[in-house]
Amino acid sequence: MSTPSNSNGPVVLLTLLKDQLNYLNGSPKELIDTFELTSQAFVKCGSESQLLDLLTKKPHPRAVFVQDNAVSSPEFSSSTNALIRYANDGGTLVLGWGYANNVLPDQMDILFGMKLGLPWRAGSYFRTTFHRQERGAMDWSIVKPDGLTASFSAKSFSIRQVPPTSALYCPSSTSVIESLVFPEDFFPVDVHETVVAFTRFGKGFFGYTGDVNAETDTTKAHLAMIGLPHDNVPSTHNLPGRFTVNYPADEAGRAAAAAHPFPIASDVVRQHGDGFYQGTKIGGWPPRYGPIEEMEGVMGPPPAWLNPCQACGKASTMRCSRCRNVNYCGAAHQKQDWKHHKRVCQAS
Repeated sequence: MSTPSNSNGPVVLLTLLKDQLNYLNGSPKELIDTFELTSQAFVKCGSESQLLDLLTKKPHPRAVFVQDNAVSSPEFSSSTNALIRYANDGGTLVLGWGYANNVLPDQMDILFGMKLGLPWRAGSYFRTTFHRQERGAMDWSIVKPDGLTASFSAKSFSIRQVPPTSALYCPSSTSVIESLVFPEDFFPVDVHETVVAFTRFGKGFFGYTGDVNAETDTTKAHLAMIGLPHDNVPSTHNLPGRFTVNYPADEAGRAAAAAHPFPIASDVVRQHGDGFYQGTKIGGWPPRYGPIEEMEGVMGPPPAWLNPCQACGKASTMRCSRCRNVNYCGAAHQKQDWKHHKRVCQAS
Protein backbone atom coordinates (compact mmCIF):
# COMPACT_ATOMS: atom_id res chain seq x y z
CA MET A 1 0.00 0.00 0.00
CA SER A 2 1.47 3.35 -1.02
CA THR A 3 2.27 5.95 1.62
CA PRO A 4 3.30 9.61 1.41
CA SER A 5 6.94 8.77 2.24
CA ASN A 6 7.80 7.06 -1.07
CA SER A 7 10.28 9.70 -2.37
CA ASN A 8 13.71 10.69 -1.16
CA GLY A 9 13.51 14.12 -2.78
CA PRO A 10 13.35 17.44 -0.94
CA VAL A 11 10.35 18.95 0.80
CA VAL A 12 9.39 22.13 -1.06
CA LEU A 13 8.16 25.11 1.00
CA LEU A 14 6.27 27.15 -1.59
CA THR A 15 5.28 30.84 -1.54
CA LEU A 16 4.63 32.62 -4.84
CA LEU A 17 2.73 35.82 -4.01
CA LYS A 18 5.08 38.78 -3.58
CA ASP A 19 2.96 40.33 -0.82
CA GLN A 20 3.12 37.09 1.17
CA LEU A 21 6.82 36.32 0.87
CA ASN A 22 7.07 36.64 4.65
CA TYR A 23 5.75 33.08 4.75
CA LEU A 24 8.78 31.91 2.76
CA ASN A 25 11.11 32.69 5.65
CA GLY A 26 8.47 32.28 8.33
CA SER A 27 7.89 28.53 8.17
CA PRO A 28 7.24 27.06 11.63
CA LYS A 29 10.53 26.60 13.48
CA GLU A 30 9.55 23.09 14.60
CA LEU A 31 9.09 22.06 10.97
CA ILE A 32 12.59 23.22 9.99
CA ASP A 33 14.08 21.70 13.16
CA THR A 34 12.63 18.30 12.24
CA PHE A 35 13.97 18.49 8.69
CA GLU A 36 17.43 19.17 10.05
CA LEU A 37 17.13 16.51 12.78
CA THR A 38 16.15 13.83 10.25
CA SER A 39 18.49 15.09 7.50
CA GLN A 40 15.45 15.74 5.32
CA ALA A 41 16.41 18.07 2.48
CA PHE A 42 14.11 21.05 1.94
CA VAL A 43 13.92 23.91 -0.53
CA LYS A 44 12.36 27.34 -0.11
CA CYS A 45 10.71 28.10 -3.44
CA GLY A 46 9.55 31.62 -4.32
CA SER A 47 9.07 31.58 -8.10
CA GLU A 48 7.10 29.67 -10.71
CA SER A 49 10.15 28.83 -12.79
CA GLN A 50 11.90 27.32 -9.76
CA LEU A 51 8.77 25.33 -8.87
CA LEU A 52 8.38 23.88 -12.36
CA ASP A 53 12.05 22.91 -12.34
CA LEU A 54 11.68 21.16 -8.97
CA LEU A 55 8.59 19.25 -10.12
CA THR A 56 10.20 17.94 -13.30
CA LYS A 57 13.69 16.93 -12.22
CA LYS A 58 14.53 13.80 -10.23
CA PRO A 59 14.32 12.92 -7.47
CA HIS A 60 10.84 14.37 -7.37
CA PRO A 61 9.94 16.31 -4.20
CA ARG A 62 8.90 14.23 -1.23
CA ALA A 63 6.16 16.80 -0.58
CA VAL A 64 5.14 20.35 -1.44
CA PHE A 65 3.83 22.59 1.33
CA VAL A 66 1.87 25.52 -0.12
CA GLN A 67 2.24 28.46 2.28
CA ASP A 68 0.22 31.15 0.49
CA ASN A 69 -2.97 31.33 -1.57
CA ALA A 70 -1.40 31.70 -5.02
CA VAL A 71 -2.90 28.33 -6.01
CA SER A 72 -6.32 29.99 -5.80
CA SER A 73 -5.29 32.87 -8.07
CA PRO A 74 -5.88 32.67 -11.87
CA GLU A 75 -2.52 34.41 -12.30
CA PHE A 76 -0.77 31.23 -11.14
CA SER A 77 -2.97 28.68 -12.93
CA SER A 78 0.03 27.04 -14.64
CA SER A 79 1.67 26.39 -11.27
CA THR A 80 -1.61 25.17 -9.79
CA ASN A 81 -2.10 22.72 -12.65
CA ALA A 82 1.51 21.50 -12.31
CA LEU A 83 1.01 20.89 -8.58
CA ILE A 84 -2.20 18.95 -9.22
CA ARG A 85 -0.41 16.77 -11.79
CA TYR A 86 2.43 16.24 -9.30
CA ALA A 87 0.02 14.98 -6.63
CA ASN A 88 -1.98 12.90 -9.11
CA ASP A 89 1.22 11.22 -10.28
CA GLY A 90 2.25 10.19 -6.76
CA GLY A 91 3.38 13.32 -4.91
CA THR A 92 2.14 14.76 -1.61
CA LEU A 93 0.60 18.22 -1.80
CA VAL A 94 -0.44 20.07 1.39
CA LEU A 95 -2.03 23.51 1.75
CA GLY A 96 -0.70 25.08 4.94
CA TRP A 97 -1.14 27.98 7.30
CA GLY A 98 -0.57 30.93 4.96
CA TYR A 99 -3.13 29.57 2.52
CA ALA A 100 -5.93 29.48 5.08
CA ASN A 101 -4.90 32.88 6.42
CA ASN A 102 -5.45 34.67 3.10
CA VAL A 103 -7.86 32.74 0.89
CA LEU A 104 -11.51 33.76 0.42
CA PRO A 105 -14.33 31.20 0.74
CA ASP A 106 -15.29 31.38 -2.95
CA GLN A 107 -11.66 30.93 -4.01
CA MET A 108 -11.35 27.87 -1.79
CA ASP A 109 -14.52 26.33 -3.20
CA ILE A 110 -13.30 26.81 -6.79
CA LEU A 111 -9.96 25.15 -6.02
CA PHE A 112 -11.46 22.18 -4.19
CA GLY A 113 -14.42 21.65 -6.49
CA MET A 114 -13.43 22.71 -10.00
CA LYS A 115 -9.65 22.19 -9.90
CA LEU A 116 -9.24 19.19 -7.59
CA GLY A 117 -12.63 17.52 -8.07
CA LEU A 118 -13.12 17.13 -4.31
CA PRO A 119 -16.38 17.63 -2.37
CA TRP A 120 -14.56 19.74 0.21
CA ARG A 121 -15.84 23.29 0.70
CA ALA A 122 -14.99 26.36 2.80
CA GLY A 123 -16.32 26.19 6.33
CA SER A 124 -16.23 28.38 9.43
CA TYR A 125 -13.54 30.68 10.80
CA PHE A 126 -12.93 30.96 14.55
CA ARG A 127 -10.96 29.40 17.40
CA THR A 128 -12.26 26.22 18.97
CA THR A 129 -10.95 22.89 20.26
CA PHE A 130 -10.49 20.07 17.75
CA HIS A 131 -10.21 16.37 18.56
CA ARG A 132 -8.35 13.59 16.77
CA GLN A 133 -10.80 11.23 15.12
CA GLU A 134 -11.16 7.60 16.15
CA ARG A 135 -9.38 4.93 14.17
CA GLY A 136 -12.71 3.58 12.93
CA ALA A 137 -13.46 6.76 10.96
CA MET A 138 -10.22 8.23 9.63
CA ASP A 139 -8.18 6.18 7.15
CA TRP A 140 -5.13 5.89 9.39
CA SER A 141 -3.39 3.62 6.88
CA ILE A 142 -2.14 6.72 5.05
CA VAL A 143 -0.92 8.66 8.10
CA LYS A 144 0.35 7.34 11.42
CA PRO A 145 -1.64 8.63 14.43
CA ASP A 146 1.10 7.75 16.93
CA GLY A 147 2.21 10.86 18.76
CA LEU A 148 -0.47 13.13 17.31
CA THR A 149 -2.14 15.22 19.99
CA ALA A 150 -5.55 13.98 21.16
CA SER A 151 -7.00 17.52 21.07
CA PHE A 152 -5.83 21.08 20.61
CA SER A 153 -7.21 24.60 20.31
CA ALA A 154 -6.65 26.55 17.09
CA LYS A 155 -7.88 29.64 15.27
CA SER A 156 -8.83 28.03 12.01
CA PHE A 157 -10.47 28.35 8.62
CA SER A 158 -12.12 24.94 8.75
CA ILE A 159 -13.54 23.05 5.80
CA ARG A 160 -16.72 21.01 5.43
CA GLN A 161 -18.05 18.12 3.34
CA VAL A 162 -14.89 16.15 4.09
CA PRO A 163 -15.61 12.40 4.31
CA PRO A 164 -14.87 10.94 7.77
CA THR A 165 -12.10 8.81 6.23
CA SER A 166 -10.19 12.01 5.38
CA ALA A 167 -10.81 14.12 8.52
CA LEU A 168 -8.00 13.96 11.09
CA TYR A 169 -9.32 16.57 13.53
CA CYS A 170 -12.91 17.76 14.08
CA PRO A 171 -14.76 19.64 16.82
CA SER A 172 -16.82 17.66 19.33
CA SER A 173 -20.19 18.32 20.93
CA THR A 174 -18.36 20.15 23.74
CA SER A 175 -16.45 22.50 21.42
CA VAL A 176 -17.46 26.17 21.58
CA ILE A 177 -16.25 29.45 20.12
CA GLU A 178 -13.16 30.51 22.09
CA SER A 179 -12.84 34.27 21.93
CA LEU A 180 -12.18 37.27 24.15
CA VAL A 181 -14.82 39.18 22.18
CA PHE A 182 -17.59 36.88 20.95
CA PRO A 183 -19.72 34.74 23.30
CA GLU A 184 -19.07 31.00 23.08
CA ASP A 185 -22.59 30.42 21.73
CA PHE A 186 -22.46 33.22 19.13
CA PHE A 187 -23.27 30.45 16.66
CA PRO A 188 -23.11 26.66 16.96
CA VAL A 189 -19.90 24.78 16.21
CA ASP A 190 -20.40 22.25 13.39
CA VAL A 191 -18.91 18.92 14.51
CA HIS A 192 -18.69 17.79 10.88
CA GLU A 193 -16.15 20.45 9.89
CA THR A 194 -12.44 19.68 10.05
CA VAL A 195 -9.23 21.65 10.61
CA VAL A 196 -6.89 18.94 9.24
CA ALA A 197 -7.79 16.79 6.24
CA PHE A 198 -5.72 14.27 4.31
CA THR A 199 -6.77 11.99 1.46
CA ARG A 200 -5.55 9.83 -1.38
CA PHE A 201 -5.45 11.81 -4.63
CA GLY A 202 -4.82 9.80 -7.77
CA LYS A 203 -1.53 8.00 -7.13
CA GLY A 204 -0.56 10.53 -4.47
CA PHE A 205 -1.96 12.47 -1.56
CA PHE A 206 -3.56 15.82 -0.83
CA GLY A 207 -3.84 17.55 2.54
CA TYR A 208 -5.21 20.74 4.07
CA THR A 209 -4.64 22.47 7.40
CA GLY A 210 -6.83 25.42 8.33
CA ASP A 211 -4.87 26.61 11.37
CA VAL A 212 -3.86 30.23 10.69
CA ASN A 213 -1.37 30.61 13.55
CA ALA A 214 0.99 27.69 12.91
CA GLU A 215 0.20 25.89 16.17
CA THR A 216 2.77 23.23 16.99
CA ASP A 217 0.13 20.49 16.93
CA THR A 218 -0.64 21.36 13.32
CA THR A 219 3.07 21.09 12.55
CA LYS A 220 2.99 17.56 14.01
CA ALA A 221 0.14 16.74 11.59
CA HIS A 222 2.17 18.19 8.67
CA LEU A 223 5.07 15.92 9.51
CA ALA A 224 2.80 12.90 9.87
CA MET A 225 1.39 13.56 6.39
CA ILE A 226 4.81 13.08 4.82
CA GLY A 227 5.88 10.23 7.07
CA LEU A 228 8.43 12.10 9.16
CA PRO A 229 8.76 11.69 12.95
CA HIS A 230 7.28 14.41 15.12
CA ASP A 231 8.08 13.24 18.65
CA ASN A 232 10.53 16.14 19.00
CA VAL A 233 7.76 18.71 18.45
CA PRO A 234 6.24 19.83 21.76
CA SER A 235 2.47 20.16 22.10
CA THR A 236 2.53 23.66 23.49
CA HIS A 237 -0.83 24.91 22.25
CA ASN A 238 -3.14 22.00 22.93
CA LEU A 239 -5.16 23.36 25.85
CA PRO A 240 -8.76 24.51 25.30
CA GLY A 241 -9.29 28.19 25.77
CA ARG A 242 -6.02 29.47 24.36
CA PHE A 243 -7.08 32.77 22.85
CA THR A 244 -5.40 34.90 20.23
CA VAL A 245 -5.49 38.65 20.79
CA ASN A 246 -5.15 40.05 17.29
CA TYR A 247 -4.88 43.71 18.22
CA PRO A 248 -2.66 45.57 18.87
CA ALA A 249 -0.25 43.86 16.50
CA ASP A 250 3.01 45.65 17.25
CA GLU A 251 5.28 44.76 20.16
CA ALA A 252 5.01 48.14 21.88
CA GLY A 253 1.23 48.05 21.63
CA ARG A 254 1.02 44.55 23.08
CA ALA A 255 3.24 45.55 25.99
CA ALA A 256 1.10 48.59 26.71
CA ALA A 257 -2.08 46.53 26.50
CA ALA A 258 -0.71 43.88 28.86
CA ALA A 259 0.29 46.48 31.43
CA HIS A 260 -2.95 48.42 31.28
CA PRO A 261 -5.89 47.55 33.55
CA PHE A 262 -8.25 47.80 30.56
CA PRO A 263 -6.79 45.47 27.89
CA ILE A 264 -8.15 45.55 24.38
CA ALA A 265 -8.88 42.52 22.21
CA SER A 266 -10.33 42.09 18.73
CA ASP A 267 -11.50 39.09 16.77
CA VAL A 268 -13.03 38.05 13.47
CA VAL A 269 -15.30 35.01 13.10
CA ARG A 270 -17.39 33.37 10.40
CA GLN A 271 -19.99 30.62 10.21
CA HIS A 272 -20.11 28.79 6.87
CA GLY A 273 -22.81 30.17 4.62
CA ASP A 274 -22.60 33.58 6.28
CA GLY A 275 -20.29 36.58 6.15
CA PHE A 276 -17.47 37.55 8.50
CA TYR A 277 -18.15 39.28 11.82
CA GLN A 278 -15.70 41.67 13.47
CA GLY A 279 -15.64 42.76 17.08
CA THR A 280 -13.61 44.42 19.81
CA LYS A 281 -13.62 44.53 23.60
CA ILE A 282 -11.91 46.99 25.94
CA GLY A 283 -11.50 46.15 29.61
CA GLY A 284 -14.77 45.55 31.43
CA TRP A 285 -16.94 47.23 28.83
CA PRO A 286 -19.33 45.07 26.77
CA PRO A 287 -17.94 43.90 23.42
CA ARG A 288 -18.99 45.56 20.19
CA TYR A 289 -19.39 43.40 17.11
CA GLY A 290 -21.31 43.04 13.87
CA PRO A 291 -20.92 42.20 10.16
CA ILE A 292 -17.40 43.23 9.16
CA GLU A 293 -18.59 45.56 6.39
CA GLU A 294 -20.71 47.46 8.96
CA MET A 295 -17.99 47.72 11.61
CA GLU A 296 -15.44 49.73 9.60
CA GLY A 297 -15.12 53.06 11.34
CA VAL A 298 -17.63 52.11 14.04
CA MET A 299 -15.13 50.88 16.60
CA GLY A 300 -13.13 54.09 16.33
CA PRO A 301 -9.41 54.64 16.81
CA PRO A 302 -7.48 52.75 19.48
CA PRO A 303 -7.30 54.46 22.89
CA ALA A 304 -4.43 56.84 23.52
CA TRP A 305 -2.64 54.50 25.91
CA LEU A 306 -1.94 52.14 23.01
CA ASN A 307 0.03 54.92 21.29
CA PRO A 308 2.38 56.16 24.03
CA CYS A 309 4.38 59.36 23.87
CA GLN A 310 7.69 58.82 22.05
CA ALA A 311 9.53 60.79 24.75
CA CYS A 312 8.01 59.68 28.06
CA GLY A 313 5.74 56.70 27.35
CA LYS A 314 2.61 58.32 28.78
CA ALA A 315 -0.73 58.49 26.96
CA SER A 316 -0.46 60.58 23.81
CA THR A 317 -2.67 63.46 22.73
CA MET A 318 -1.06 64.30 19.40
CA ARG A 319 1.11 62.82 16.66
CA CYS A 320 3.72 64.07 14.21
CA SER A 321 1.73 65.86 11.51
CA ARG A 322 4.39 65.15 8.88
CA CYS A 323 4.85 61.37 9.03
CA ARG A 324 1.98 60.49 11.42
CA ASN A 325 4.02 57.57 12.75
CA VAL A 326 4.98 58.74 16.26
CA ASN A 327 2.94 60.17 19.12
CA TYR A 328 3.50 62.70 21.88
CA CYS A 329 1.80 63.78 25.09
CA GLY A 330 2.22 67.43 24.13
CA ALA A 331 4.14 70.00 22.12
CA ALA A 332 6.98 70.19 24.67
CA HIS A 333 7.96 66.54 24.26
CA GLN A 334 7.51 66.68 20.49
CA LYS A 335 10.00 69.57 20.37
CA GLN A 336 12.35 67.74 22.74
CA ASP A 337 12.33 64.60 20.58
CA TRP A 338 12.73 66.36 17.23
CA LYS A 339 16.54 66.10 17.24
CA HIS A 340 16.12 62.30 17.16
CA HIS A 341 12.93 61.97 15.14
CA LYS A 342 14.00 64.27 12.29
CA ARG A 343 16.51 61.64 11.11
CA VAL A 344 13.70 59.24 10.16
CA CYS A 345 10.68 61.52 9.70
CA GLN A 346 9.28 61.38 6.18
CA ALA A 347 6.04 62.80 4.86
CA SER A 348 3.30 60.19 4.63
